[in-house]
Amino acid sequence: MGTKNDEDREFWCEFFLLYQELPELWKVKSEVYKNRNKKDAAYDKMVEKMKEIEPKADRAMVRTKINAFRTSYRRELKKVKSSIRSGAGTDDIYKPNLWYYNELDFLRDQEGQTQGTSTMDDNEIAEEIDQMNETVDGDSDFPRPSEQQSTSKQKLANKRNTTENEETKRAKLLNMACNTLQKPKSEFQIIASGWGIELSKMTPNQQLYAKKFIDDILFEGRLGNLHRHSVSINHLPSPLNPQSTLYNHQYP
Repeated sequence: MGTKNDEDREFWCEFFLLYQELPELWKVKSEVYKNRNKKDAAYDKMVEKMKEIEPKADRAMVRTKINAFRTSYRRELKKVKSSIRSGAGTDDIYKPNLWYYNELDFLRDQEGQTQGTSTMDDNEIAEEIDQMNETVDGDSDFPRPSEQQSTSKQKLANKRNTTENEETKRAKLLNMACNTLQKPKSEFQIIASGWGIELSKMTPNQQLYAKKFIDDILFEGRLGNLHRHSVSINHLPSPLNPQSTLYNHQYP
Protein backbone atom coordinates (compact mmCIF):
# COMPACT_ATOMS: atom_id res chain seq x y z
CA MET A 1 0.00 0.00 0.00
CA GLY A 2 1.48 3.35 -1.05
CA THR A 3 2.18 6.18 1.37
CA LYS A 4 0.34 9.48 1.37
CA ASN A 5 3.41 11.17 -0.07
CA ASP A 6 3.38 8.70 -2.98
CA GLU A 7 -0.29 9.47 -3.61
CA ASP A 8 0.41 13.20 -3.65
CA ARG A 9 3.27 12.78 -6.08
CA GLU A 10 1.10 10.62 -8.29
CA PHE A 11 -1.46 13.39 -8.56
CA TRP A 12 1.10 16.06 -9.41
CA CYS A 13 2.74 13.78 -11.98
CA GLU A 14 -0.65 13.42 -13.66
CA PHE A 15 -1.02 17.19 -13.46
CA PHE A 16 2.38 17.69 -15.17
CA LEU A 17 1.56 15.11 -17.83
CA LEU A 18 -1.70 16.84 -18.67
CA TYR A 19 0.14 20.16 -18.86
CA GLN A 20 2.68 18.62 -21.24
CA GLU A 21 -0.15 17.42 -23.49
CA LEU A 22 -1.42 21.01 -23.81
CA PRO A 23 1.33 22.91 -25.70
CA GLU A 24 -1.03 25.85 -26.16
CA LEU A 25 -0.19 26.70 -22.56
CA TRP A 26 3.61 26.51 -22.72
CA LYS A 27 5.03 26.19 -26.26
CA VAL A 28 5.57 29.87 -26.95
CA LYS A 29 6.54 29.74 -30.64
CA SER A 30 3.78 27.36 -31.69
CA GLU A 31 0.64 28.43 -33.53
CA VAL A 32 -1.63 26.89 -30.89
CA TYR A 33 -0.01 29.09 -28.24
CA LYS A 34 -1.49 32.11 -30.03
CA ASN A 35 -4.96 30.55 -30.25
CA ARG A 36 -7.01 32.10 -27.47
CA ASN A 37 -9.90 29.65 -27.77
CA LYS A 38 -7.63 26.61 -27.50
CA LYS A 39 -5.79 28.18 -24.60
CA ASP A 40 -9.06 28.82 -22.76
CA ALA A 41 -10.18 25.23 -23.34
CA ALA A 42 -6.80 23.95 -22.12
CA TYR A 43 -7.05 25.95 -18.91
CA ASP A 44 -10.52 24.53 -18.36
CA LYS A 45 -9.02 21.03 -18.48
CA MET A 46 -6.33 21.99 -15.98
CA VAL A 47 -8.93 23.49 -13.66
CA GLU A 48 -11.00 20.29 -13.76
CA LYS A 49 -7.89 18.29 -12.87
CA MET A 50 -7.07 20.63 -9.98
CA LYS A 51 -10.60 20.25 -8.62
CA GLU A 52 -9.74 16.65 -7.74
CA ILE A 53 -7.86 18.05 -4.73
CA GLU A 54 -9.29 21.56 -4.49
CA PRO A 55 -13.03 21.80 -5.25
CA LYS A 56 -12.88 25.60 -5.49
CA ALA A 57 -10.01 25.65 -7.97
CA ASP A 58 -10.14 28.23 -10.76
CA ARG A 59 -7.89 29.47 -13.55
CA ALA A 60 -6.03 31.87 -11.26
CA MET A 61 -5.12 29.02 -8.92
CA VAL A 62 -3.93 26.82 -11.79
CA ARG A 63 -1.77 29.60 -13.21
CA THR A 64 -0.30 30.26 -9.77
CA LYS A 65 0.64 26.60 -9.37
CA ILE A 66 2.12 26.33 -12.85
CA ASN A 67 4.18 29.50 -12.47
CA ALA A 68 5.47 28.32 -9.08
CA PHE A 69 6.49 24.94 -10.48
CA ARG A 70 8.16 26.49 -13.50
CA THR A 71 10.02 29.06 -11.40
CA SER A 72 11.45 26.30 -9.22
CA TYR A 73 12.32 24.21 -12.27
CA ARG A 74 13.98 27.21 -13.95
CA ARG A 75 16.19 27.83 -10.93
CA GLU A 76 17.36 24.22 -10.89
CA LEU A 77 17.94 24.25 -14.65
CA LYS A 78 20.03 27.39 -14.29
CA LYS A 79 22.24 25.66 -11.73
CA VAL A 80 22.67 22.65 -14.02
CA LYS A 81 23.67 24.81 -16.98
CA SER A 82 26.03 26.87 -14.84
CA SER A 83 27.83 23.78 -13.63
CA ILE A 84 28.17 22.52 -17.21
CA ARG A 85 29.59 25.85 -18.42
CA SER A 86 32.08 25.83 -15.57
CA GLY A 87 33.72 22.78 -17.12
CA ALA A 88 32.85 20.46 -14.27
CA GLY A 89 33.29 16.76 -14.89
CA THR A 90 30.35 14.46 -15.37
CA ASP A 91 30.36 13.48 -11.72
CA ASP A 92 30.49 17.11 -10.61
CA ILE A 93 27.58 18.43 -12.67
CA TYR A 94 24.85 19.81 -10.41
CA LYS A 95 22.13 17.27 -9.69
CA PRO A 96 18.67 18.87 -9.22
CA ASN A 97 16.98 18.07 -5.92
CA LEU A 98 13.44 18.85 -7.05
CA TRP A 99 11.54 15.59 -7.22
CA TYR A 100 9.52 16.88 -10.20
CA TYR A 101 12.51 18.22 -12.16
CA ASN A 102 12.42 15.42 -14.72
CA GLU A 103 8.62 15.68 -15.07
CA LEU A 104 9.03 19.29 -16.22
CA ASP A 105 12.16 18.76 -18.31
CA PHE A 106 10.05 19.00 -21.46
CA LEU A 107 10.14 22.76 -20.76
CA ARG A 108 13.94 22.94 -21.07
CA ASP A 109 13.92 24.54 -24.52
CA GLN A 110 11.11 26.89 -23.54
CA GLU A 111 12.68 28.45 -20.47
CA GLY A 112 15.23 30.39 -22.48
CA GLN A 113 12.38 31.91 -24.49
CA THR A 114 10.06 32.69 -21.59
CA GLN A 115 12.43 34.09 -18.97
CA GLY A 116 11.14 37.47 -17.92
CA THR A 117 7.75 36.84 -19.53
CA SER A 118 6.06 34.86 -16.78
CA THR A 119 2.31 35.42 -16.53
CA MET A 120 2.72 36.40 -12.88
CA ASP A 121 5.08 38.71 -11.00
CA ASP A 122 7.79 37.01 -8.91
CA ASN A 123 6.46 38.68 -5.75
CA GLU A 124 3.03 37.17 -6.33
CA ILE A 125 4.37 33.62 -6.54
CA ALA A 126 7.09 33.78 -3.86
CA GLU A 127 4.86 32.16 -1.29
CA GLU A 128 3.86 29.37 -3.68
CA ILE A 129 7.53 28.70 -4.50
CA ASP A 130 8.43 28.34 -0.82
CA GLN A 131 5.64 25.82 -0.37
CA MET A 132 6.34 23.73 -3.48
CA ASN A 133 10.15 23.26 -3.36
CA GLU A 134 10.02 19.69 -2.15
CA THR A 135 13.30 17.75 -2.24
CA VAL A 136 13.84 14.16 -3.36
CA ASP A 137 13.85 12.76 0.16
CA GLY A 138 10.39 14.20 0.79
CA ASP A 139 11.41 16.59 3.62
CA SER A 140 9.73 19.80 2.52
CA ASP A 141 6.78 22.15 2.85
CA PHE A 142 5.25 21.01 -0.43
CA PRO A 143 1.47 21.35 0.00
CA ARG A 144 -0.21 17.97 0.01
CA PRO A 145 -3.76 17.70 -1.37
CA SER A 146 -5.05 16.59 2.03
CA GLU A 147 -3.52 19.66 3.68
CA GLN A 148 -5.02 21.96 1.05
CA GLN A 149 -8.47 20.47 1.60
CA SER A 150 -8.10 20.70 5.39
CA THR A 151 -7.08 24.36 5.20
CA SER A 152 -9.98 25.19 2.88
CA LYS A 153 -12.46 23.43 5.16
CA GLN A 154 -11.10 25.27 8.21
CA LYS A 155 -11.38 28.65 6.48
CA LEU A 156 -14.94 27.84 5.42
CA ALA A 157 -15.85 26.76 8.97
CA ASN A 158 -14.36 29.95 10.46
CA LYS A 159 -16.25 32.09 7.96
CA ARG A 160 -19.49 30.25 8.73
CA ASN A 161 -19.01 30.68 12.49
CA THR A 162 -18.33 34.40 12.08
CA THR A 163 -21.47 34.83 9.98
CA GLU A 164 -23.59 32.92 12.51
CA ASN A 165 -22.23 35.02 15.40
CA GLU A 166 -23.05 38.25 13.57
CA GLU A 167 -26.55 37.03 12.74
CA THR A 168 -27.10 36.02 16.38
CA LYS A 169 -26.05 39.47 17.58
CA ARG A 170 -28.34 41.18 15.10
CA ALA A 171 -31.24 38.95 16.13
CA LYS A 172 -30.70 39.77 19.82
CA LEU A 173 -30.57 43.53 19.15
CA LEU A 174 -33.70 43.35 17.02
CA ASN A 175 -35.50 41.38 19.72
CA MET A 176 -34.50 43.94 22.38
CA ALA A 177 -35.72 46.81 20.20
CA CYS A 178 -39.07 45.07 19.57
CA ASN A 179 -39.55 44.38 23.28
CA THR A 180 -38.82 48.02 24.12
CA LEU A 181 -41.30 49.30 21.55
CA GLN A 182 -44.00 46.83 22.61
CA LYS A 183 -43.61 47.53 26.33
CA PRO A 184 -46.61 49.66 27.48
CA LYS A 185 -45.84 53.14 28.76
CA SER A 186 -46.47 53.95 32.41
CA GLU A 187 -48.96 56.60 33.49
CA PHE A 188 -46.13 59.01 34.27
CA GLN A 189 -44.50 58.49 30.85
CA ILE A 190 -47.81 59.31 29.18
CA ILE A 191 -48.17 62.48 31.30
CA ALA A 192 -44.60 63.54 30.49
CA SER A 193 -45.24 62.95 26.78
CA GLY A 194 -48.27 65.23 27.05
CA TRP A 195 -46.19 67.93 28.68
CA GLY A 196 -43.65 67.63 25.90
CA ILE A 197 -46.34 68.19 23.28
CA GLU A 198 -47.63 71.26 25.06
CA LEU A 199 -44.12 72.67 25.53
CA SER A 200 -43.45 72.32 21.80
CA LYS A 201 -46.41 74.66 21.13
CA MET A 202 -44.96 77.48 23.29
CA THR A 203 -42.59 80.23 22.31
CA PRO A 204 -38.97 79.75 23.42
CA ASN A 205 -39.39 82.34 26.16
CA GLN A 206 -42.50 80.65 27.55
CA GLN A 207 -40.78 77.27 27.40
CA LEU A 208 -38.05 78.60 29.70
CA TYR A 209 -40.61 79.74 32.29
CA ALA A 210 -42.53 76.48 32.08
CA LYS A 211 -39.41 74.36 32.51
CA LYS A 212 -38.34 76.47 35.47
CA PHE A 213 -41.69 76.13 37.25
CA ILE A 214 -41.93 72.39 36.55
CA ASP A 215 -38.41 71.81 37.89
CA ASP A 216 -39.18 73.81 41.02
CA ILE A 217 -42.39 71.87 41.62
CA LEU A 218 -40.64 68.54 41.21
CA PHE A 219 -37.89 69.66 43.57
CA GLU A 220 -40.33 70.67 46.30
CA GLY A 221 -42.28 67.47 45.74
CA ARG A 222 -39.20 65.34 46.34
CA LEU A 223 -38.77 67.17 49.65
CA GLY A 224 -42.42 66.62 50.58
CA ASN A 225 -43.25 70.33 50.72
CA LEU A 226 -46.16 70.44 48.28
CA HIS A 227 -49.74 71.06 49.46
CA ARG A 228 -53.08 72.24 48.04
CA HIS A 229 -52.07 75.90 47.87
CA SER A 230 -48.40 75.51 46.95
CA VAL A 231 -48.80 77.10 43.53
CA SER A 232 -50.43 80.35 42.48
CA ILE A 233 -50.76 81.16 38.82
CA ASN A 234 -50.60 84.81 37.66
CA HIS A 235 -50.91 86.04 41.27
CA LEU A 236 -48.71 89.00 42.14
CA PRO A 237 -46.87 88.98 45.47
CA SER A 238 -48.41 91.03 48.31
CA PRO A 239 -46.91 94.55 48.67
CA LEU A 240 -46.63 93.88 52.43
CA ASN A 241 -44.45 90.86 51.87
CA PRO A 242 -41.90 91.62 49.13
CA GLN A 243 -40.06 88.35 49.86
CA SER A 244 -43.03 86.16 48.94
CA THR A 245 -42.84 83.91 45.87
CA LEU A 246 -45.23 82.02 43.70
CA TYR A 247 -44.66 78.98 45.91
CA ASN A 248 -46.14 78.41 49.35
CA HIS A 249 -48.35 81.47 48.84
CA GLN A 250 -51.31 81.44 51.17
CA TYR A 251 -54.63 82.60 49.79
CA PRO A 252 -56.45 85.22 51.98
